[in-house]
Amino acid sequence: MSRMTLSDQLRVANEDAFKLQQELRELGAKLADSQRQLVSLENVHKTYVATLTTEWEKKIAGEKSLKDHYSSQASKANDELEQIHIILDAVEGAPARELENSSGYNSTKRAVGTRVAGAFLAIASRSSVKTS
Repeated sequence: MSRMTLSDQLRVANEDAFKLQQELRELGAKLADSQRQLVSLENVHKTYVATLTTEWEKKIAGEKSLKDHYSSQASKANDELEQIHIILDAVEGAPARELENSSGYNSTKRAVGTRVAGAFLAIASRSSVKTS
């Protein structure tokens, strides 16, 4: 092993320091580039999330509007059925709204069509109209 003079050691140390400074600058440049990429990706992510949020809010609003519409339509249809049942309740001889079960528990609701047919037959049997 040969001995190095102080000037040789200083030269080697300076070369090593220069190389380390170059590596430090390169790493600093890579860090700055990585930070720019990270900011760019964060912006893309924020935009994507905002877009998805807007789309889902529109879909939810549309579904709520449909639900409200169909709920309103169902309510109107139930009101009309109730009105028909009220009229059929006034017809003498029309079948009752509910049919008692033989067991005595619960009762079965009759369909409007069944009640209308029964009311028609009750009216026809009281009048001179023939059903056959």
